[in-house]
Amino acid sequence: MSNYNDEISICLIEPQYPINLGYIARIMKNFGFNKLLIVNSKVNMEEARPFASHAVDLLENAKHIDFDDLNDFDTLIATTAITSQRGLSPRQSIPVSDIRSSVKEMGKKICVILGRDTTGLTNKEMQLIDFIIHIPTNSEYPTLNISHALSILLYELTNYELIDRDIANKTEINRTVEAYSDIVKTLGLPSHKITLIQTSFFNILKRSKPSPRENSILLGLAQKIKLHLEKKF
Repeated sequence: MSNYNDEISICLIEPQYPINLGYIARIMKNFGFNKLLIVNSKVNMEEARPFASHAVDLLENAKHIDFDDLNDFDTLIATTAITSQRGLSPRQSIPVSDIRSSVKEMGKKICVILGRDTTGLTNKEMQLIDFIIHIPTNSEYPTLNISHALSILLYELTNYELIDRDIANKTEINRTVEAYSDIVKTLGLPSHKITLIQTSFFNILKRSKPSPRENSILLGLAQKIKLHLEKKF
């Protein structure tokens, strides 16, 4: 088993305000997390240093990455004060109070995504998120500052022991989804039904977190089915 604090990364998307960046580093240090990632920073790191206090080393060691690099993680999680009612969202919503019982499903490489200070994550970026952590707040003013949301989440996760589990990465899963999508396209169904089936299969596979071997078996089956159909027709 691994200590969650050592495994989890925190990633900021286009941070804009030095005070938020500094406070996030400070909160991470408070709870024993040290892997800080930044995508397309809008902040002068020197201006964030006073707000980081004794967590300046996290700012100095922060790794600057591209958004696509997040595909290397087993699981991406984000926070929200609003739960989605849409039935075909690929994301699974979890109350923050249940996060400890859910982390065993998340694999070994996990990253908490913090959206932009003012606009959060785009719809396209949200499609990459695996789990949405819902933090209940006052309905009259539900939006938390990103540093406040992070402090609540890290409090729930501190010193939790996670179970090591190999999970197929997103590139492997997407290959399997594409293989089954190719099969569906041969059935002559209306385009809207094809889209519905593809989305449903993607949701099921993404939420189930298959191991590399399980994903490989599913991919191999899809390839054999496709070959059989090609010979038949």
